[in-house]
Amino acid sequence: MSRTLRLVFFLVGATIVALMVWQSGPAALWAGLRQSIWVVAALVPLWALVYVLNAIAWQKLTSDGGEKIPLLAAFRMTVVAFAVNYSTPLASFGGEPLKVVAATKALGRRRAVGSVVAFRLLHALAHVVAFLAALIPAALMLPKTPLILGTIVLT
Repeated sequence: MSRTLRLVFFLVGATIVALMVWQSGPAALWAGLRQSIWVVAALVPLWALVYVLNAIAWQKLTSDGGEKIPLLAAFRMTVVAFAVNYSTPLASFGGEPLKVVAATKALGRRRAVGSVVAFRLLHALAHVVAFLAALIPAALMLPKTPLILGTIVLT
């Protein structure tokens, strides 16, 4: 993607954010931020750690068979890819192709595509395993009603 096109997209996005801030009122946003600063102070480092671990995992997938992506670059690409996925309505698409484009320079197209697909599959598998593992404490701790036990068994 050309520098000019990226600048245009950035300016469009910045304009939309500025319009939302203006419409909401900066004073109201500032008051809300001051009331919830403790939440921001707790969550930002926690999510930064999560994204660093995601970047390390992706970096490990890219390290075999050639040069690996530097951690800072992998972290940046990971944060941007997740941000695009979270901001895409309905289907969480867009971050992976962006990650492939960003990683192609360092890895080549085939390794970039392979590493992004492998990471996405392993990431989804980890979610499934965590969800299934949560069924064990759910079965032990939740009330033993037929509805709850039936739902756990069906799941």
